[in-house]
Amino acid sequence: SIPRYDSQVVPPAPGSVPSLRIPRGPFGGPRGAAMRYETPLDGSLLLLQKVAHKKSSLASSLLDAESFEQAVHVLDLGNSNSLIYVLGPLTVGVLASAVLMEVFSWSKRFEVGLLGLRSLWLLLAVLATVDMSILIPISYDIAQQLGHGALASGILVAASQAFQPVLALVSRWLVIGKSYQYQRRFMLCCFGAEAVLTWLMVPVFEACNHWSNHTVLYALVFLRAMTGGVLMLYGVPLSTCVYDSSPLEDRSQLSIKFYLCLSIGVCVGPFVSSIMLTLHQGGAHDSCYTGRQSISVLGFVWAVVAVLATTFLPYDLEDKKPLVETPEEAAESAQALSLAQAVQRIPTRVREALVWAAVLFSAERSFSIGAIEVATALLLEVEYSWTPEQIGYVLTGIFLITAFVGAFIWLLRKQVSDFVLMMGMAMISISGAVLFVDFGGSTGGHSSPWLLMLADVTVYSCMFQLTAFMEGIATEAALPGSTSYCSLENYVVMRNLAIQIPRALGPPVARALIDSCGRNTYAVLQLCLSSVAISGVWFAAKTARSDAVSKHL
Repeated sequence: SIPRYDSQVVPPAPGSVPSLRIPRGPFGGPRGAAMRYETPLDGSLLLLQKVAHKKSSLASSLLDAESFEQAVHVLDLGNSNSLIYVLGPLTVGVLASAVLMEVFSWSKRFEVGLLGLRSLWLLLAVLATVDMSILIPISYDIAQQLGHGALASGILVAASQAFQPVLALVSRWLVIGKSYQYQRRFMLCCFGAEAVLTWLMVPVFEACNHWSNHTVLYALVFLRAMTGGVLMLYGVPLSTCVYDSSPLEDRSQLSIKFYLCLSIGVCVGPFVSSIMLTLHQGGAHDSCYTGRQSISVLGFVWAVVAVLATTFLPYDLEDKKPLVETPEEAAESAQALSLAQAVQRIPTRVREALVWAAVLFSAERSFSIGAIEVATALLLEVEYSWTPEQIGYVLTGIFLITAFVGAFIWLLRKQVSDFVLMMGMAMISISGAVLFVDFGGSTGGHSSPWLLMLADVTVYSCMFQLTAFMEGIATEAALPGSTSYCSLENYVVMRNLAIQIPRALGPPVARALIDSCGRNTYAVLQLCLSSVAISGVWFAAKTARSDAVSKHL
């Protein structure tokens, strides 16, 4: 058969020759519609394969097309070779332009100060989660294509967090006590390295049918771990610069915006994979091919980010201009400053306890949502027989709702106190965790898949937004200086460690648990995590966001 086309031999009619039927491409109407190449199969199939894959025959194939649908089919818009031929040289050119802009300081004329630093930080929050979630819809099928099961697919998804704890400590060691100019150049180098490492996965996906299955899997896991590790190399100094250069009253609001961007990125990743599955009608039969398409797009985007970073990263944080505020924003800032000042007047040991509570909550939240991301894809495919393409679009919808919830909470803070919002979301997350249980039903002996997705929406969105509130409290309660374990710089490192280690464990543990013990055991685990997390939320909300904190003013 011809790769990427579900070809079939059509039995010859009396007096005619055998022909090869090839379904149309993604824009060619129903999958049942087909075009027919009337060619004898006696020794001609190999020739047809060569014609389909050699660029030299593209012009003649287009000339032979009898309709627009056939022309689209010949062009094969889902072909990753076309993407690579275009995006590969573009990536090299974009990275070269980034180097030139930095060497000759061309970006100094576009100095945007603190606003540019914050904008880049939020943009990278989106892209980092796209990087981590882009393979979720097809990870199980990639593992199956390589001869492995659910555990291997979970490891493939979680690999991006494997090196992050170690590299977070390395990043802290490399930049501690260094000038901002050194940190800026260090971060720019990381962006270029991220683009290069991402592109290195493209030939690995290409080798799925040539290398051994174990070699391909190990190479993908290693490169995924390296790209995830680079995220942490630049993430620690960048987050520290953003929080350290921002006024005290802005830190809580910045945390909410940051996690809103994270939720947007999580939904973009599966959406990109689903688009590639739609363009490539081979679907799950060649998931490595689809992965190569998605990764090539991602590698080009990282190169673009390297150029943007040379413009958005200010050359000097000391000479920053204050952001212009409206009267309403000024009133909100004054109220936030008053609350933040009250938190900083809390006894030192209580402030340290608030920082540690935020770190522990980050660990619980990361394990929970990391498990949700991959367990939902596995359950929909195994229990409900959904296709990877459908799963990708559903996950996009779930994560998109999380983004809308984050925007709604951001607006609701103007009317409702943080204490009420935090406790409300904590209780809702526990109620949603109950819906993970398989109550049985008419759909193949399982509960409705919509109950599973409702559980995902409630737990995922509430945990995400609660992390933003907890991080805002921790950045306010952090102790001054860089020597204390609970300083702002050390909190950023501890938070990253608390996020990445459980997030790396979540996908393989969840998939192995479902594979060996069933869905209800996984549901009990999620319920326990939500119940334990609520204790830390209650302590932080009562200590730093209730009326009792006003006594410290």
